[in-house]
Amino acid sequence: SRFGSDKARAVVGGIPMGRLVADARRDVGADPVVAVGGTAGPAIGLPVIEVHLSDPATREGFRHLSYVGIAAVDEVKGLGPRGYAVALDKAAAL
Repeated sequence: SRFGSDKARAVVGGIPMGRLVADARRDVGADPVVAVGGTAGPAIGLPVIEVHLSDPATREGFRHLSYVGIAAVDEVKGLGPRGYAVALDKAAAL
């Protein structure tokens, strides 16, 4: 299984993230949108599209390196809240 115990380490509300993803796929028939705020997506085998409301490159230096971005398949930055819709379109094209 793609969500074996070695990958389902992220936990949300006491429920392993892998189980939440599997349940969403079963109940809705699609991958969920998850705001992981870290590396939980890659840890359980989900593709990650990193979204920033502003452009981190134009902000403080400590924001220029993103560890999530290293594992992300794509990124959307500087589009404000509209960036989430753009990311969903990109995810649908994967």
